[in-house]
Amino acid sequence: MSNKRRAVVRVPATSANLGPGFDSVGVALDWSAIYTVEIAEKSNSSNYDPIQNMVAKSAAAFFRREKIDDSINFAVTYESDIPVGRGLGVSASARAAGIMAANALASTEKTLEEMLPLAVDLEGHADNIVPAILGGLRVVVRNENQIHQVGVTIPDDLCLVILTPKFSMPTEKSRKSLPSQLSRQDVVHNTGRVAILIAAITQGNYDLLNIGVQDILHQPPRSKLFPAMYDLFDVATSAGAYAAYLSGGGSSIAAFTNELDSSEVATALTVASERYDLGAKVTICSMSDIGAELLSIE
Repeated sequence: MSNKRRAVVRVPATSANLGPGFDSVGVALDWSAIYTVEIAEKSNSSNYDPIQNMVAKSAAAFFRREKIDDSINFAVTYESDIPVGRGLGVSASARAAGIMAANALASTEKTLEEMLPLAVDLEGHADNIVPAILGGLRVVVRNENQIHQVGVTIPDDLCLVILTPKFSMPTEKSRKSLPSQLSRQDVVHNTGRVAILIAAITQGNYDLLNIGVQDILHQPPRSKLFPAMYDLFDVATSAGAYAAYLSGGGSSIAAFTNELDSSEVATALTVASERYDLGAKVTICSMSDIGAELLSIE
């Protein structure tokens, strides 16, 4: 245990699933939160601030796993404009922050890759938290308790237009609407689409993205919580986007577009938001190779 008392980390928002890649595909965004984690006499985390709570609990979980004094309290503050419960990986960002800060405070010098097992255990699924920690576009699987991930090169000429409604769709709630079983035909549908999705991105064949984002597992049931979802997909593509999908468990919608058409897509989604009374914020966002970063330790 070192004598360090305060760590500041920056962790990006993420967009997961990208349509058919349920729990297995996610990308870091050029949109981040900054967390300050301090060893303190008393924790300031409470049930009234779930972000503080997740950061502090993740830091404590790291100390327990490393068999460091588990009586230590963590005080957490943060700066973030990433909306909670909108499918942009806020819980993954917070948990990654707690783990990275604890690693720095304990001077255990674990690599980012070595942080992944605990991070995935805490988050429950890997599609957000792996790109939150490592950055980039990541394909992730868990095999015999091992986390395996592959980075996919992010094209310079592809960005996301993200519509974030005023209402939330907490992941736990939206997951309850998902089917417990799929037919063979449905499995073939999604496996084929996710393969096309990754191939289209890597080869720059963006005309295939609208097929690649098609999903039959989670988007149809989640559309019952968000009836305007498919109409908004059509709005985005009609305005020039290559494709659109529900980001994570929602409620944000992300549209793949090029930089030239991004403003027109953003305008069309803003108008549609007003028509559906979504009170949405529309953001043009780059995908990012930068993951969690330690900004300072003292």
